[in-house]
Amino acid sequence: MVARLARSSGRTSWSRPRTKQLNFVQHIATILGINGRAAVVLPDNVLFEGGAGETLRRRLLRDFDLHTMRRLPTGIFYAQGVKANALFFDKKPAGERPWTERLWVYDLRTNQHFTLKQNPLRRIHLDEFLMLRTGYAALGARRVRALPVLHL
Repeated sequence: MVARLARSSGRTSWSRPRTKQLNFVQHIATILGINGRAAVVLPDNVLFEGGAGETLRRRLLRDFDLHTMRRLPTGIFYAQGVKANALFFDKKPAGERPWTERLWVYDLRTNQHFTLKQNPLRRIHLDEFLMLRTGYAALGARRVRALPVLHL
């Protein structure tokens, strides 16, 4: 099923994708006000699938400033072995050009192993991400890439 834009009762809506995760992102995008900020955790397969996933991804890049993606270790938010990402985006007013110009990617997945009991993810594991994101350190860290949107 391919998501399509539809107009009903004066509001723009997206058609019904098959996954709850895509519905949830659509809901966030719909209720978020101009200059509003959001973060959402999604499994890899939702981000990179075709059809409705591709339509949603393109819409996020065009209508929002999708500025940050944090690659998460497996098993943190979903079942063990499921790779997930945290997306951070801001809603912008309608414009002729896409709002997302660069996507900042932070990799918390590579060479990391967390478990719920013996080695849980703790605040200290996020300190480098928070320092880099807020500009307290140079962007030269091993875990960081800034990608032009053309590469997405």
